[in-house]
Amino acid sequence: MGKKPEKISNPSGIITGIVMILIGIFLILDTYNILSFSIDYVLLIIGAIFLLSYYYAKSPGLLIPGVMLTLFSIIMLLNIESLFYLWLLSISLSFFAVYLTKRKDTAWAIIPGSILLAISLITVFEFYTSINAFPIILMGIGAYLLYKNYKKGKK
Repeated sequence: MGKKPEKISNPSGIITGIVMILIGIFLILDTYNILSFSIDYVLLIIGAIFLLSYYYAKSPGLLIPGVMLTLFSIIMLLNIESLFYLWLLSISLSFFAVYLTKRKDTAWAIIPGSILLAISLITVFEFYTSINAFPIILMGIGAYLLYKNYKKGKK
């Protein structure tokens, strides 16, 4: 019978080592004008390394930098850096990726993911309309609290 593959003992050390080596290679290639690179591609490669590392190590913490760096690089490659809400949306999606792993220890990720998503959506709403979203949000929260209190009183 074959030997079982060993589990990676320290995936973060391996990832950090690979990232450092790749950055060094890119810097050397750029120094000698062999290959000109931009930060967009470096972030894409580093993000992909984190995502691949998650695939092998199954550590949800690797998804946050993986998703963020990959989406940041796509935003920069598409030349849409000026849309502030996309940056927040990228960070939000990285937390949702952790939450979607459905592990017991990842339920916390829904809170920062939801907060950043809400801020991103408010920013989009205010950017494309002339309506101030903050009073509407306060009224919505107030209505929810009243409804919750009403339901509790009926029981």
